[in-house]
Amino acid sequence: MALTELLGALPLVSSGMSKLQVAAIYLAISFVSWYIISSFTDWYRLKAFPGPPTTGFSNLWAARAIWTGKAHKIFPATQEKYGPITRIGPNALMVCDAATVVHINGVRGGYARSQDFYDCIRMDPWDHTVLSESDSAMHNERKTKVYAGYHGKGEMDMEKDVDMVIAEAVELVRKKYMNSAATSGSKPPLDYTRIARYIAVDSVTQTGFGKAWGDVREEKDHFGWLGFADMIVGYLHSLAYVPAISKIVISTPLMVLLGPKPTDKSGIGAFLGLIEREVARRYKDGSAKGTPLKADTGRSSMLDEWVKNGISQRTAVLEVSAQLPAGSDTTASALQGTMLYLLSTPSAYIRLKSEISTAIRTGLISSSSIITDQEARKLPYLQAVLYEAIRMMPPLMNGFPRQVPAGGDTICGRFVPGGTDIFVNYVGMLRDKSVFGEDANVFRPERYLEGDEERRNRMWKTTDLAFSHGRWRCLGQRLAWVQLQKVVVEFMRNFEMQIVDPMHPCRLRCYCTPEMDDLMVKVTEAKWD
Repeated sequence: MALTELLGALPLVSSGMSKLQVAAIYLAISFVSWYIISSFTDWYRLKAFPGPPTTGFSNLWAARAIWTGKAHKIFPATQEKYGPITRIGPNALMVCDAATVVHINGVRGGYARSQDFYDCIRMDPWDHTVLSESDSAMHNERKTKVYAGYHGKGEMDMEKDVDMVIAEAVELVRKKYMNSAATSGSKPPLDYTRIARYIAVDSVTQTGFGKAWGDVREEKDHFGWLGFADMIVGYLHSLAYVPAISKIVISTPLMVLLGPKPTDKSGIGAFLGLIEREVARRYKDGSAKGTPLKADTGRSSMLDEWVKNGISQRTAVLEVSAQLPAGSDTTASALQGTMLYLLSTPSAYIRLKSEISTAIRTGLISSSSIITDQEARKLPYLQAVLYEAIRMMPPLMNGFPRQVPAGGDTICGRFVPGGTDIFVNYVGMLRDKSVFGEDANVFRPERYLEGDEERRNRMWKTTDLAFSHGRWRCLGQRLAWVQLQKVVVEFMRNFEMQIVDPMHPCRLRCYCTPEMDDLMVKVTEAKWD
């Protein structure tokens, strides 16, 4: 029987309806029926887990929490209300305890990255990088190839690269923003959030390409990267929480029509074009095969080390494209958060200044050159300050999801079906009073130096989970830590800083990562006894 004859036999057909109208009605009925059945199925699958009322049927609650820029408040408050394992979407649960984070990120745990989420955070719309690859075997293969570069192996001198950037930042602040008796407070206040972002970008590009973009030196957002990041982060992170929409946005037809292209004059396309040209210099004529040439004889970089390790030209383009968004924004937020809490906590500020002063006086650190990584690690209070700042403002607020293995697993004492996405509420985990004490919501670095060794170790290890764990551990952690140590010590040994407006010290928005603006500080020359 023909389709039109079949439709004509259906009871909804009346003499006033065309066959097209009838088809439309039945298609609508079919869609509504599918939606109701699938929604019920999704709700029923995780019905045992409490959460906000709409989360059993829609991802919009979580997406809205991200979109508001208040995720750092909404998710912890929600978990406090609903418990240690909380439903935040039809197929999504959120946890906040350290043991679960270790378990789901363990090499033998069988968990994988959630493909829907990670597909949405690709820098290149056509391929994955080690930071977005959801296939565990492919991720491990990529990680093996790029590991040496990220950890400063081979002919790299990661510390020297970072030292160059920090020296330029200190000189800029000294000349343009530092007040002295001679200037009588006439110099403008420094936007510390901005200089922190410039430092992070230049450190990533210096270590990544072998040449910094010059954001610090020129006080300029080269290639509009920071402006683009400000514009896209809220959209991108919110979209990643709604797979039904993100799949459409990143679909091949839409990418062909509207996706970024290396020939674009601005935006992410222009950034990708810049990366392609930079990588092509390291390879034979940019051929499709991407046969690597011998590394540049000049200053070695991550890219040069990758070339020497034999990765293809296409892979090099992808991995370099991921460095900047992954390494600059998170490091900048750590630099910003550390200084915000130090300037807001006089006791910590004074004690750290004292430790630095004593270290210089006793020769533990040099008085004439930028502090080394080895020297910084010998300053216990500095390390406590950095860990406490990471704890109070983790670079990743609500961790990117892992997917429960096919057979299901027991999490927080509850069985969770296979295929479920597990998000981590890092803010809640890092303010757990059972780990950090009753004053867990207070910035107090001393906690890492007090009490018995077992308690201290538990705090150190829990805070360290801010950089994830196991096979998914942050590749850029070493570079980030080198920057943190050096920036904090060099700014504090050279300058005194005071928040201009204590009532409104900065603007803070938190999506999956924190975004800070306008931490304005008055800078004067450091005084030492």
